[in-house]
Amino acid sequence: ISKDGNEAIVIGNSQDPNHQNHQIVTIPESAVNSNGTSFTVTYSKVGTYNGKEIGAKVTYTVYEYVEGSSQVLGVNYAGPGYVQAIVPNNFYSGIMMAYSKYNKYTYDFFYTDTKESVDVKDAIFTFNSLDYDEGVSAIFGPTIDETVYFEQNMADKITDIYLLNGTSNIEVVSDASSPKLKGKYSLALSPISEDGFVDKIGNANYTRNSASIKYSGKLEFFIGNSQSLTASLNDGAVFMSPSSAPITGITPPNPEKYVITKDNKRAKTAEYEAGSSLTFEVDQKVNTIGVDILTRYSSFSMVDELPKEVDYVSAKLYDESGNEVTDGTITYDKNTHKVTWTANNTFLSSMPLKGETYTLKINVKLNSKMGKRTTNSSYSLINNEKLNSNIVEVLTKETTIIVPNTLATASIILLIIGAIAIIVSGVMIYRAVGKN
Repeated sequence: ISKDGNEAIVIGNSQDPNHQNHQIVTIPESAVNSNGTSFTVTYSKVGTYNGKEIGAKVTYTVYEYVEGSSQVLGVNYAGPGYVQAIVPNNFYSGIMMAYSKYNKYTYDFFYTDTKESVDVKDAIFTFNSLDYDEGVSAIFGPTIDETVYFEQNMADKITDIYLLNGTSNIEVVSDASSPKLKGKYSLALSPISEDGFVDKIGNANYTRNSASIKYSGKLEFFIGNSQSLTASLNDGAVFMSPSSAPITGITPPNPEKYVITKDNKRAKTAEYEAGSSLTFEVDQKVNTIGVDILTRYSSFSMVDELPKEVDYVSAKLYDESGNEVTDGTITYDKNTHKVTWTANNTFLSSMPLKGETYTLKINVKLNSKMGKRTTNSSYSLINNEKLNSNIVEVLTKETTIIVPNTLATASIILLIIGAIAIIVSGVMIYRAVGKN
């Protein structure tokens, strides 16, 4: 955390067990002026942009102290006369700004290797946990909300805004005459309700009070109460949790299919003798909650329709550490040759969702229908969206007998052996008879 040249700012560690791995930024009222007093938080790695790792510098600017309740920060409360912020070590955990009027947030992304600024184009940014409440405090008005504001130069860089269809509690305000804009801003994302909203990431209703934008260039916005442009909820604090996932989430990668070779290596093609046993493996990488999805999966299954040339033997699902996953069911349908792993509610509610990969291993045996070649693919169903894998193939070795076509190239001696078996007193006796 940088003080941006203001030595009056104090930076310390949070003493609140509910905010472990957070730091507390404290700014005395005397150091806050109408031109804004800022501090900058640098995150070395927040994700990737066009396949390259990026970090972020986030500058928070406060404009005026406003008195609030000590209950907002609890044990971290510095007393009256201070603006305070609870700053997480995780970029996506969100920041709480307390005891200040509306605050400006400026995001600069940079490449981690070169430190050069990222020329952002058509990126997604989502505002989460935009709270709304009524009758909390006479100081902040009868209705308070955590509204996001954009000045004209930033609004011009926004090409799309995404809200939940039919269940969103967010209002898009763009009419210049609206009292919410107060003649200063050209666009606002304002919560108007908390109907059904559950402020817990992963919950199915978490994104009811979220809004996503698609934008280009440097990202800059303000957050405050639309009634008075002062601090918002909890009598003196405003909170916003960012994410790079749209409210609908980002589709996870397609599954990767492999066939295990005889020397126990993963491959897309393998050669076996007829009647051999072998293993197919399917990898499914999942999303990272808070980064590319905001709600947990409602359903998750992995399906493999085996070719007719193999017989099913067994199947198991494993996590990245090689541990068998037992929360879920594996079934095999003899009529369709489908092997299906289906997650149960326990798995859906407890899976880490940290970008981990799950592997379905299917043991089979080549049967009499096997010719020279067979192929196999799989698919996953995540939230009922089908994700197809690549195709793998299995080849069979053929034994070729070469017979010379002239007597000049080889001497052939044909020995015909016959056997006459004579059973005497329960003893089998073989007699060989030869001709040349």
